[in-house]
Amino acid sequence: MPEVKDEELAAGLRAVKSRQMFFAVVAKSATDGHLIVKKTKISPAELAIAKKQAGGGQVYRGVCNYEDGKYVFETTKEPAGTLEQTIKALAKRDAGMTISLLARRGADDGEGEGNEGESEQPLSSQTVKPTVSSQPTTAKTSAPPVISNVKLQQARLLWDKARKKAQAEIGSLQLAILTKAKGESDFADIAKLVKDFEKLKQDFDESLLDKLDAALNAPPERRPPLHAEAVRMIESYQNTVQSNPLLADLDNNPFVKISVNQTLTQTLEMLAKQLKN
Repeated sequence: MPEVKDEELAAGLRAVKSRQMFFAVVAKSATDGHLIVKKTKISPAELAIAKKQAGGGQVYRGVCNYEDGKYVFETTKEPAGTLEQTIKALAKRDAGMTISLLARRGADDGEGEGNEGESEQPLSSQTVKPTVSSQPTTAKTSAPPVISNVKLQQARLLWDKARKKAQAEIGSLQLAILTKAKGESDFADIAKLVKDFEKLKQDFDESLLDKLDAALNAPPERRPPLHAEAVRMIESYQNTVQSNPLLADLDNNPFVKISVNQTLTQTLEMLAKQLKN
């Protein structure tokens, strides 16, 4: 009986016969790389580890179905001519399965164009630093009304709680990834990659808290411009959450259950409504 090195891959390939699955493959060569098949989208964190384990290579993502006795791997871009050979070799080596397959262009796994067939950027290059400028970063913002100290204090406590929760959960994800990767030959590289998550924590710093504090301590006649700056900072944070691809997938990671994206999105929406009304 063929040896099964990757039980999760074997289970994923078996499941394809009854339902559509997501896949990602790091194709290092025609016979080497790393293949992932699962029911949920492959997160950037999981793909980063796969790339490290494979030693780099071309990345393809998409969906996989079973049609007429064949596994059909669909990507958003034209697959390389050797991709079928690579997937077949990885299924045999890691899942102990000999499969008949077809690789073709035709699906979008929700990650968008440009992810398939290209080497992925390191996580550190994906981090988007919020920019607080004197001009709104979204639609033109009218001058916010003067609000009470009670509402400013509520906004401050709400944001402080949300950012601390997000930072703690990112820390939990870092620990989970390192725990799973422990014992791997390239653990040092993975640890360095995971350390880049610190940049996400720094994106949501105490700048907004400081601005709200300044508004709280200012006399009423000096509060409106500070209030307006706080609103623009909230919009900047919202842009960061919406545009950062790593943050978009963080809650769907396969290592630990977190709600970083959800917490930040909902809290910032609440703050925007509270300070604009």
